[in-house]
Amino acid sequence: MRIDTIGKKIAFSMIAVLFISFVIMQFVIVSQFNSSTMQIVKQNLDMLSKSIFQTVQASMNTGDPAIISKAIKDAGDIEGVSSIKIYRSDELAESFGLDKVTPKDEYIKKQFEKPKAQSFDIKNAEDHTLRLVTPLVAKTECLACHGTSKEGDVLGVMDLSYSFNTIDANLQNKSMVFLSIFAFSLIITTLVVLFTLRKVVIRPIAELLLKAKDLASGDGDLSARIAVKNDDEIGRTCKNINTFIEKIQNTVNITKDCAKSVEDETENLNKNAGMLSNSAEAGKTGAKTSYDISKLVSSELDDSKSIAQKAADANKKSYDELENMISSLNQVVENLNASNVKEQEIAERTNLVVKQTEDMRKVLDVIGEVADQTNLLALNAAIEAARAGDMGRGFAVVAEEVRILAERTNDSLKDIDSNAQGMINAVRELGVLLNENAKDISILSDEANKLMSQARSTQETTSQSMKLATKVANKSVDINVNIEKLLEQTEISVSLLEDNAKLASEFIQVSGSLKNVSLSLEENLNKFKT
Repeated sequence: MRIDTIGKKIAFSMIAVLFISFVIMQFVIVSQFNSSTMQIVKQNLDMLSKSIFQTVQASMNTGDPAIISKAIKDAGDIEGVSSIKIYRSDELAESFGLDKVTPKDEYIKKQFEKPKAQSFDIKNAEDHTLRLVTPLVAKTECLACHGTSKEGDVLGVMDLSYSFNTIDANLQNKSMVFLSIFAFSLIITTLVVLFTLRKVVIRPIAELLLKAKDLASGDGDLSARIAVKNDDEIGRTCKNINTFIEKIQNTVNITKDCAKSVEDETENLNKNAGMLSNSAEAGKTGAKTSYDISKLVSSELDDSKSIAQKAADANKKSYDELENMISSLNQVVENLNASNVKEQEIAERTNLVVKQTEDMRKVLDVIGEVADQTNLLALNAAIEAARAGDMGRGFAVVAEEVRILAERTNDSLKDIDSNAQGMINAVRELGVLLNENAKDISILSDEANKLMSQARSTQETTSQSMKLATKVANKSVDINVNIEKLLEQTEISVSLLEDNAKLASEFIQVSGSLKNVSLSLEENLNKFKT
């Protein structure tokens, strides 16, 4: 069966939801019921186990084997108890002279070693049993009969088994009852839902489908409307559809008028597209001419850039040479100034030598006067010695020697004076020459300073020229970059103009197609009855 209608889809969905919901409710309720029942049963069994344990323990406290056996038998006869066994310890068997019985069950053995009450839920295909294993621990009242034991010792182990078969059968019966109730409720609910869907949803939708089909496959009568009987969601939907049909009717009327206007405007578009094509072609030619001129200017700017760069390099070289020349002139000026200072020092020292030589001549004059006086004294001494005769002869010899020494001294003084005068004249001439040389050096230094100032001025001019050349080169680069951008934009403009020409051609084609479409649209719209 194909599910190709809204009613079938809604019905199928509702049935599926209801079925899943009922299944989940059935599972939850049955699970909770079984869980609660088993919990209550286990609590009752726990109470029963404690009661049986106390009964058996009380019978054991009597010490009478008959009472103990009867208590165990009565506990085994309780409804639901499948078996009850008491396992005595080896110490108890020895103290009462009984046979030792070693249990085969590992759980029973462990109770004698580590006493702790345990329960086991044993379930298989044929049987369901709850097993309770409880240790019998010696208390104070037990020690009266069990003298060899002490409080806390395990005297025995009670193994109680309770059958759950009857309870499981009852739970299964209850589950079947619940299942029957849920199945019946599901069927009733499904029938009610289907009846409601058929009356409230399926019939109005079928009527809506019939009207819509008639509207779509008929002669396109947009004046027809869907009859609305109810004010529910489907009724409101039909009202909205009627409103939509009315809007379509108005839209078709407006579209008819627009189609006529589009046809008229298409003629204008065709004329404008032709004008645009001619304008784009003229613009493309002008842009191509601008591109060629810009390309030529860019080439010339590249040459100007190269020339400016060479000028900047030449100015840089001249600047460096002027810098070296200024450095050399500066060194020459420093050397001339140092030589001038040394020449002046030599001139001063020469004047000092002249002064000292003149002072020496004064001393020589004094020595000459002393020599003249000595000579005069020697003559006087010779005259007196001659007067004295033989007695003054020795003194005459001394006077003669003194006179000769005075004459030699005068002769030496004359030579020294002559040499000193010559030296003074030479030193004076040297001083004059040194002063003149110092003046020449000073003049040369001034000229060198002037030359260095001129060189610095030339260097500054060269530096400015170099900066200007660099600026020219940079400006050339900037202009070249702008020219490149202009070329790119011109190329883009040419491309856009070409695209515009193509668009104009396409506009012409589109206008023709649009005219055909408008005619076809007007023809199709005229088929609708408005």
